[in-house]
Amino acid sequence: MQGKVVVITGATSGIGQVAAKKLAAMGARIVQVARDKTRGEAALERLRQVAPGTAHSIHYADLSSLAQMKQVAAATSPDKGAATIVSLASSPEVAKVSGGYFFKCRPATPTRDAQDDNAAQRLWMESAKLAGWDV
Repeated sequence: MQGKVVVITGATSGIGQVAAKKLAAMGARIVQVARDKTRGEAALERLRQVAPGTAHSIHYADLSSLAQMKQVAAATSPDKGAATIVSLASSPEVAKVSGGYFFKCRPATPTRDAQDDNAAQRLWMESAKLAGWDV
């Protein structure tokens, strides 16, 4: 994972926190998106302890409109839920896969809502703003 940058939402607790720590331990630079500054700074400090010297960073945004993501996270344990994130970010078997949808480390068919091009465009624009890109 050396030289790779991984963006993780919800990295202050649960699945996102476990995934962030494991990927940081593998050498990835983690860019977190969080709502709460206190929790975000604590999460950033944990990453610095796992991988000192790596330029991990954090951006603050309220992503609470993604209620379904929270429901999925609440329904799985952090270790099991993080398995797909860690597998996709580190597995050579999917290194050349782009645009795929995975569930429990396997390819899956996304829901109709997940295939909504307008929603995807809104997500892209917000992500670009968070990354500091001109849009």
